[in-house]
This record gives sequence, C-alpha cells and structure tokens, in this order.
Amino acid sequence: MDRRAPDGQRGKPTRLERAEWFFLFLIFFAGFFYLTREAKTDLQWYFRVGSIFVGVVGWMVVQVLKLRK
Repeated sequence: MDRRAPDGQRGKPTRLERAEWFFLFLIFFAGFFYLTREAKTDLQWYFRVGSIFVGVVGWMVVQVLKLRK
C-alpha cells in the first residue's frame, strides 16, 4: 500500500485503500467495544454484532475488487 509519486514522496491513497482501512477500523473498534463494554439492551448487542459483520463483508468486497483491478 505504499504508492510513490514521481518525486519519491508517498502518493495519495486510492479509494480502495481508504475503504480497506475504514472497514478494518470498523472491525477493530466494533470488536473492541463488543469485548469491553456490557451491552445493556438487545439493540446495543445487535448493533455491535451487525457492525462487525458489515466490517468483515465490506473488507472482503474490497479485497475482491482489488484482485479484479
């Protein structure tokens, strides 16, 4: 993920790279709060589990798109 511009500096990340990092952070923070905070309602629990699921599926879609590129 280290793109170089012609002058040797780091290039601007692509949309896929930004999306990949977004979904990784979503998985990390959703998992962190799932493990460290008590869900006081069922809605909180469903939201956390749903966020992890969305993060994993989104990350997998980004990987497929990167392979096709």
